[in-house]
Amino acid sequence: MRKTAIKVAESLSLALNPFLLIPVVFLVALFVTPFPSPVSQIRWLGVVLLCNFIVPFWWVYFLDQKGIILDDTLAHKKLHRKRLMALWPIIVIIGAEVITMTFAGTHQPLYAVLISGLAVTIVGGIISYYWKISAHMAGFSTALTQIALLTGPWVLWGVIAIPFLVWARLVLHRHTPTQLFIGVVVPPLIIISIFRFFKLI
Repeated sequence: MRKTAIKVAESLSLALNPFLLIPVVFLVALFVTPFPSPVSQIRWLGVVLLCNFIVPFWWVYFLDQKGIILDDTLAHKKLHRKRLMALWPIIVIIGAEVITMTFAGTHQPLYAVLISGLAVTIVGGIISYYWKISAHMAGFSTALTQIALLTGPWVLWGVIAIPFLVWARLVLHRHTPTQLFIGVVVPPLIIISIFRFFKLI
């Protein structure tokens, strides 16, 4: 029974991995953003697929091949700082995308999604330096909030998945309840503030 629970928990954690969820949000934002031309949209589609999908997955695979553990139990006390190795390329990539769009033309709401995604990643990284906030919960909360703001409140039905993801991370001994709770709460506060700043809500 215990082995089955662990397998289910691992499958849930893999399916709701932040490295998968956040690029999906970028794609949703890409297709709801009015671009001046189809060519411009196609260019950004290529950027997102390469820089936000392929490069991050390659980087995590590279770290794994080097024996660098990014996801381990609470017994691994220093892990939260090692996880920053996975984050810094993401920060650089999204930062470059934000700078490019700032000077080349701010296409909303993709621009707000990029900036809020960058802000959540930076804040999460800062917290992770001192404390192990749940990246899975932060990623899921970020995705849910951004997609709801992009497509409508119907997406918020996705909150029913939160207890299952919480259960999975607890079963795997990855986080405390407090770390999971903070991971859920912090991203929406940041994202909603940025969307309000741009008068998108």
